[in-house]
This record gives sequence, structure tokens and C-alpha cells, in this order.
Amino acid sequence: MTTGTLQDYDRLIDGGFSEQQARALVDVVGAPGRTDPAVLNALEQILQRLDAQDQVLAMVVQEIGVLQQDVREIREEIGEARAERREIRAEMQVIEERVKMEGRVSRMINATLIALGAIAASMAAVFAG
Repeated sequence: MTTGTLQDYDRLIDGGFSEQQARALVDVVGAPGRTDPAVLNALEQILQRLDAQDQVLAMVVQEIGVLQQDVREIREEIGEARAERREIRAEMQVIEERVKMEGRVSRMINATLIALGAIAASMAAVFAG
């Protein structure tokens, strides 16, 4: 074992590992890296997929921003439509009150005309007789 490996081994023993566990860990960690072409190819494919997914994710995030702006605009339009609806309802109430008033006036005029007709008939009877 090299000096660095011995120090790692000693730290593992001091940390509570058994000699066998410490030796196995030092062997695993200290082993030279393997460059199996199939593994490297698989890792490269994974990286390419991740890059493609990052691009898609970036486009989705951008689209979400656009959609959020659209939602804000729609909410504003809904608020404006509600305000217009309140104004229309207020105008309709005014019109309803006017129609009711005109109905009352019309009934009063009809009653007055009936009363005038009755008075005229009474007067005609008085003068005729």
C-alpha cells in the first residue's frame, strides 16, 4: 500500500471499520479506473439524452412563461367582462324601473280616461234629461 492508501486505511480502522472492511474499501477506492468502451458509449448516450431533455425542459419553461402571461391577460379580460356585466345589470335595473313607472302612469291615465268618460256620460245624461 502507498502512503496515502495507508493513511486512508488507518482512518477507516480508527473510524470503527474492521481490518477486512478497511482493506476492501481501500482496494475499491484505490483501484485504477476502467475504460470499457461499452460503458463509455452507454454513458455518452445517457449524456446525449440528458442534453436533449434539458433542451426540451428549457422550451417547456419558456412556454410556461408565455402561458402564464396568457393567463394573466385572460384574467384581466374576465375582470373587464364582469365589470361590463355589472354595468349592464345596473342599466337593466334602471330600464326596469322606468318600465314599471310607465306602466303605473299608463294605468293612471287609463283610470283618468275612464273617470272622464263616466263624468262625460253623467253630464250628457244631466243635460239630456
